[in-house]
Amino acid sequence: MPSAPRILPTQIQQGTAPGVNYRLEGELVPVLHMALDGRVPVYFEHHVLLWKYPQMQIGLHPLGRGLKRRVFGGMPLLLLEAQSDGEIAFSGGGFWVDHFFAGDHEGVVWMHGYGNVFQKDLEPGETIDIEPGGWLYRDHSVQMTQEIYGFKTGFLGGGAGNLVFNRFTGPGRVGLQSAYYHPAVQEGAGGDSQRRGGDMLGGIIGGLLDN
Repeated sequence: MPSAPRILPTQIQQGTAPGVNYRLEGELVPVLHMALDGRVPVYFEHHVLLWKYPQMQIGLHPLGRGLKRRVFGGMPLLLLEAQSDGEIAFSGGGFWVDHFFAGDHEGVVWMHGYGNVFQKDLEPGETIDIEPGGWLYRDHSVQMTQEIYGFKTGFLGGGAGNLVFNRFTGPGRVGLQSAYYHPAVQEGAGGDSQRRGGDMLGGIIGGLLDN
């Protein structure tokens, strides 16, 4: 029988990565506290910065390509980066889908998960269906497809509905969040709807996604 997704810790007393020592502290909305040696930059959105010491230098991280794609995808257009050694802390999060590649060097991605965060390690060919707002991350080796299940509601003369899942196929890791995220829906011109981000209590996880 396949193993169930396992819960990940919301607290890490001491973690290390290239150029950084870090720890996760707190319960309701954990804080990521980092000590940088200045060799490796750290990129982040401005609203997740909680505090820093004055000697820590931060600046704008240029996004030279793909600005149009980021606009249509609802992704952040401005990223900041820590440009020196020092200590800095982050909390909170946002919502968008992006790809991260480490290239020829080791890299680390920290993510904010809503509620508790679980991880499922998929074997080759193993699959799992996850509610679209419930998945948090996946390895590039994990394939994702959409599964739509139709059913009859039995209301108003036998109406029908759809149940949508994202199907993930291994090998690789996929992350889940228990307080799954549904963006607020706002009606616009012509009946179109726009999805907007929101904030919920949750946990921050640190994971090495070395693809």
